[in-house]
Amino acid sequence: MSGPPCRSGFFCVRTDANFSGMKIEHCGDDHWWEGDMFKHDSSWANHGISGPGVKDHVKVYEGRELLGRVTICLAPGQEVGHSSSANDRGGSHTWTMGC
Repeated sequence: MSGPPCRSGFFCVRTDANFSGMKIEHCGDDHWWEGDMFKHDSSWANHGISGPGVKDHVKVYEGRELLGRVTICLAPGQEVGHSSSANDRGGSHTWTMGC
């Protein structure tokens, strides 16, 4: 993995495949990805903490404000270095109980 890894408890998004490029880290929901990340997501890592009743999955939505289809959903500990169906399509995300 290039660059600093995704910290424990965070959802990380990178602008380039295989965890390179600019990294954005989120410990909560983000319903409005800014211009530097909006539709520029190419790799994803969910390092959220699991536990009873904890929202530990992450859903990425095509549009801002959690609108549109879910482009990718990550279980706790899941890392995706590239996905042709989700590449450069994200606009917002939320932590959820499952995919």
